[in-house]
Amino acid sequence: MTAKKDTSYYLLFFLLSLGLFITYKFANWTFIVFPDVVDYILPILAQVKSQIKNNIVPLWTPGSFTGIPLLFQGSWDLKTIVPLIFLEPKDAVLAMLSFYIFFALSFFFLMARKVFHFCPSAALFGSIIWTFIPTHHTYYTYLGGHGAYIWIPLQIYAIHYLKKYPSRNFLILVISFMDQVLTGRVQAIEASFISLFIMSCFTGIFHRQDTERAVYPYQHD
Repeated sequence: MTAKKDTSYYLLFFLLSLGLFITYKFANWTFIVFPDVVDYILPILAQVKSQIKNNIVPLWTPGSFTGIPLLFQGSWDLKTIVPLIFLEPKDAVLAMLSFYIFFALSFFFLMARKVFHFCPSAALFGSIIWTFIPTHHTYYTYLGGHGAYIWIPLQIYAIHYLKKYPSRNFLILVISFMDQVLTGRVQAIEASFISLFIMSCFTGIFHRQDTERAVYPYQHD
C-alpha cells in the first residue's frame, strides 16, 4: 500500500514538471534565466544543433574563442544533446530544466521516505523546499550546476542501502559521481562528499534499531 501511495507522488512530480515545461514554453521564459544563458549557452547549443543536422559528432564548439572542446562547456549539461536532437535550443534547455525538477523532487522524496522514514506529506514538503531553494534556482538554467546537485539525495539513499543492495547502489554512486565530474562543477562533488560524511556520522553515532523512531521523529509506517 505504501509503495502505491508513493507512486502517486512520483506521478504528481511528473505532471508538475510537464506543466512547468508547457508554462515556460508559452510564457516569457527569460524570467528564470540569467544573461549568460541567452548570450552564451544558447549560441553554443545552436552550433551543436547545426553540427547534428550536418551529421557531425558534436565534440568541438568553434564559436568560443578559437574553439573549445564540448566537454569543457561547464555552464550546460552534455545530456542536453539528447533533447537537442529533437528540439530547438531554447526548448532543449526548458526540457532539461523540467527533467531536473522532476528528478530533484523524486530523489529527495525517495531519500526522505526510505532513509529518514518521513511521512508522505513531510517528504513532499522537503522535496519542494530542496528543489526550489534559491541556491538551486541560481543553477536552474546553468544546467551543469543543477544537474550535479540533484544527485545528492540519491547518493545518500545509495550509501544507506549499499550493504543491503550492493550492486545496484554501487552502480548508482558510480553513475552519479561520473555525471557530476562531467558537468565540471567541483563544488557539487564537494557538497556530495560533505553530505555523505555528515550522513555517515549521523547514522553511525545516533542510529539504533531500538531507537529508530526517536532518531527519526517524522517516521511514518
